[in-house]
Amino acid sequence: MTSIQFYEKYAPLLHMDKGDYKTFALTGGRGFMKKGNAGRAVLIHLMRAKKSAVAFREIMRALQESLYAEFVALIECEFKGMGFSYDKQRIYHKNGSVLFFNGLKDQNANSRERLKGMAGVDLCIIDEAQSVSRACFDALLPTLRKEGVILIVIYNRVEAHLPVEEALFLDYDTFSAPPGTLFVEVYSPEIAHLGLISQQFIRRAELVKQHRPDEYARDYLNKPRGCSLNKVVKYFSPEHID
Repeated sequence: MTSIQFYEKYAPLLHMDKGDYKTFALTGGRGFMKKGNAGRAVLIHLMRAKKSAVAFREIMRALQESLYAEFVALIECEFKGMGFSYDKQRIYHKNGSVLFFNGLKDQNANSRERLKGMAGVDLCIIDEAQSVSRACFDALLPTLRKEGVILIVIYNRVEAHLPVEEALFLDYDTFSAPPGTLFVEVYSPEIAHLGLISQQFIRRAELVKQHRPDEYARDYLNKPRGCSLNKVVKYFSPEHID
């Protein structure tokens, strides 16, 4: 496995097996590496001991509408030769760990039965959690009953009030969360100087900032229309919202 660099705010993901946090809520602007950091941490977690994990989106009509491609890319590059394999449905590790992919939307009896089966899962990842309804959260969260189960949610704040924040009791205005929950927000400008994102991405962001400032605030600064732009973060400066 090649050297893995985690941005400092994501470092607790590497130690999720210690039990300090049972819920990881990752939010922020476009390009803030939420999926890459979460994916690396999940694969490391699966390598350490036999675990069962599931990666959700609200609706998954095909495997391509999931994190499957991101995980396969990591396995073929940074985690090549580290005991992972995959087929057209799941990802496996030689120690018996398995990662599968599913949709949350309660559309039929089969999907309801699959949610009931989550009681034995050790790790649950919800991607694009800004699109998940409160009804889906209300159906899923009570099923995560196994001692030590870990929940990771990844989302963009496309609106000022989201079901994911209500369901997990996340207060964005005060940036507070219940004990045992790590609430992390990262902005593209916050990491641009670290060399972790491409110059092409940065140039594209600057064009959006110049020509579509509302879109820039929403997609790159994680600030939907009507949301305060006065939140102070490390490396943030007024030039980010010109």
